[in-house]
Amino acid sequence: MQHRSNATGDGGRCSVLRAEREALSLIHFLRDQGHPQSEWLDAISSDQTLSAPVRQRALQFAREWKTETKTPSE
Repeated sequence: MQHRSNATGDGGRCSVLRAEREALSLIHFLRDQGHPQSEWLDAISSDQTLSAPVRQRALQFAREWKTETKTPSE
């Protein structure tokens, strides 16, 4: 009997979603640890524990991440 995700062709999509979730968790971790955004790329690139898909997605997230800037209320 095939696993449902494989039978429906969703196995690849599940892998992509898992990689995105792990990559986003890593970005949140780096941010919450106080690492400046400028150091995220180096930290992600040098982390040998990450799978290639997670590393690629985390690098993409790190490059695209917009930090919230608060403007003073008038």
